[in-house]
Amino acid sequence: MTEVPRPTAVTAGTTGTGRWMRIGDFLLRRLEEAGVRHLFGVPGDYNLELLQQLQDTGRLGWVGTCNELNASYAADGYARLNGLGALVVTNGVGALSALNGVAGACSEHVPVVCICGSIPLRSIDRGWRCCIERSAHSSRPHPPRRDAPQQPRMPGLSWFSTGIVEPALLL
Repeated sequence: MTEVPRPTAVTAGTTGTGRWMRIGDFLLRRLEEAGVRHLFGVPGDYNLELLQQLQDTGRLGWVGTCNELNASYAADGYARLNGLGALVVTNGVGALSALNGVAGACSEHVPVVCICGSIPLRSIDRGWRCCIERSAHSSRPHPPRRDAPQQPRMPGLSWFSTGIVEPALLL
């Protein structure tokens, strides 16, 4: 794998092929260009960096909700009024909780974008595919027990999923 240089800012410089931009900034910019003015969701361990980028740009509004299901229904209603809705959730239970609202929007052809943070790729590479546990005494993730059952794979559950190795995008 070719090592990609890490940018230090949104416009960290140019190369012969383009300029660098953080993926979160790119995503937020594209949502704004598509007409989204507010993001709904619940802060969680694996989406805090995106939420910091949201706050830093100040161009989209944040609407915090009590839970992810409420965020998905709010994004659904927003999309019905404005053409496109978006929500931000975190790994595991957060994404699963939002699933009913997102599926409902999909079944009625209401365009909703669900952005879900995930565990770091380095953790997946180490085989920590099951739940990442955090103890009250440590903020470091702990690997699951070796005898823990693996989560079943559901190929139809996600329409688009990708792993971002570096938090940068070459435009």
